[in-house]
Amino acid sequence: MLVRRTPKGQEELRARERTLGLRERGLLFLADGTRTLASLATALGPDTGVLLDALLRDGYLVLAVGDSAPPVARLAEAAAPAPAPHAADSFQAGRSLAGMRMYLFDVCERMFARGAPETAERYRQRLRQAREVEAMLAVAREMLQDVEELAGEQRARGLRERIEALMPDAGGA
Repeated sequence: MLVRRTPKGQEELRARERTLGLRERGLLFLADGTRTLASLATALGPDTGVLLDALLRDGYLVLAVGDSAPPVARLAEAAAPAPAPHAADSFQAGRSLAGMRMYLFDVCERMFARGAPETAERYRQRLRQAREVEAMLAVAREMLQDVEELAGEQRARGLRERIEALMPDAGGA
């Protein structure tokens, strides 16, 4: 999936008064409609999923399929997604290994980075090393067990459903 700026995102880059931080603006700058989720994650590191989630949710970016740019009217509509019960659940990506990896990085940061930094670092390393769907699913299963212990069965179930929705199709990643 290609990542594009909305008119709101373009205005943020042009404005003298900045409302976003340096990393968010950098991501906005790179999201020119020619880069995919995976290339942005590679360029900006593991916390890119968190930044993308926030910029998508706040209407600065949209995800686009294919090479043709959507009309401005569709960009404006896509810039206002429905609110999600948990910010980590609102990450939007298609069925791909890269999207799944970014979502798992996001879950890792939100669930473990502050309270269990060693656990977060272990998951970051394993996610960076996971190149196949099976390896990624093994990390996801272990992460969900820790989430269940930390935040309860209902939270883990919601994350599990989202991960299943992000899993690449059987035909390839």
